[in-house]
Amino acid sequence: MFDSISFREQIRSKVYGVKVFHPTQSIIKQVFGIYPSLTEQSAIAAYLDKRTAEIDGILSNLARQAEMLDTYKRELIVEAVTKGLDKSAALKDSGVDWIGGTPAHWEITKIKWMFEIVKRIYGKEDRDVLSITQRGLKVKDIESNDGQLAESYTNYQMVNVNDFAMNSMDLLTGWVDCSLFDGVTSPDYRVFRFLPGKEQCHSYYKYLFQMCYKNRIFYRLGQGVSNLGRWRLQADQFLNMRLPQPPVDEQKKIAAYLDAKTSQVEGLIADITEQIVQLKRYRQIVIHDAVTGKIKVKEG
Repeated sequence: MFDSISFREQIRSKVYGVKVFHPTQSIIKQVFGIYPSLTEQSAIAAYLDKRTAEIDGILSNLARQAEMLDTYKRELIVEAVTKGLDKSAALKDSGVDWIGGTPAHWEITKIKWMFEIVKRIYGKEDRDVLSITQRGLKVKDIESNDGQLAESYTNYQMVNVNDFAMNSMDLLTGWVDCSLFDGVTSPDYRVFRFLPGKEQCHSYYKYLFQMCYKNRIFYRLGQGVSNLGRWRLQADQFLNMRLPQPPVDEQKKIAAYLDAKTSQVEGLIADITEQIVQLKRYRQIVIHDAVTGKIKVKEG
C-alpha cells in the first residue's frame, strides 16, 4: 500500500514545493488508506510479490542490456582512436601503456606540440555563458536562477567555436568538449585549441579526450584530494601527456565512423531507457490497482 500511487500522491500533495520529501508523522496520519480483510491482504501481497518479481526481472535484464551497450560503445571508441579502422595495419609499440600498440605509420605526440592553452578574459557580458556538463558544453540559462550563478560574468574567459574546454579541477565527474558556440566560461576551466598551422580533426580529438575522462587516463595524472572531489590535472602534466596522432585524413574517417556507430548505440540505449521508464510506471499501476481494489485478486 505504501508503494501505491494513491499513497504517494497524498504525501506529495502535502509536502508540495519541498525538494527532498520528508513527511512528518502528522502528515502521514492524515493519509487515507484502504484496509481489506486480513485474508484479502495476504492474497493481494502474494499476487504483488509474484507480479512485481516478474517486472523486476525484466527491468534487471533491460538494465544489463543498457550497461552492455554502454560498455561496447566505450570499447569501440578506445579501439578506434588508438588502433584505427584498418584491422590489417602493422602495429608498433607506442611506448604509452594506455595506448598500447598503434599503427606503425601513426605518430605519438605530446599535447603541447599540437595544442596551446589560452586564457582570454572577455570583460563584457554580451556572450552566452557555457557550462561544462557530462552531456557536453551547454549554454547556461542565467535567467532561470537554476544552479550556481555568478554575480558578474565579466571575468569569464572566452570560448570560441572549435575551442576545447575541460573541467581540469574535477577528474572524477568533470568533462571535456569541443565547443559548437562562441561564449564565455569559468576562468577556472581549461580552454585550449590547436596551435596555428597544426590543426587536426576536432571530432577525433574530442573522442580521444573524452575517452581519457571515461577511462580515468586523466585521473591517473591528477593531484589533490580525490574523496573531496578535488582531483586536478595540472597544466604541465596535461601538456606533456602523449597522444596518438594519425594522419588527418584517418582522423576524419575515424571520427565519422564513431559518429555513426555511437549514434546507433545511443539510440538503442535510449529505447531501452524509455522501456525501463514505462515499465516502472506500469509496476506502480499494478501495485495501485491491487491495493485499491481496482482489480480482483483471487484468494488462495
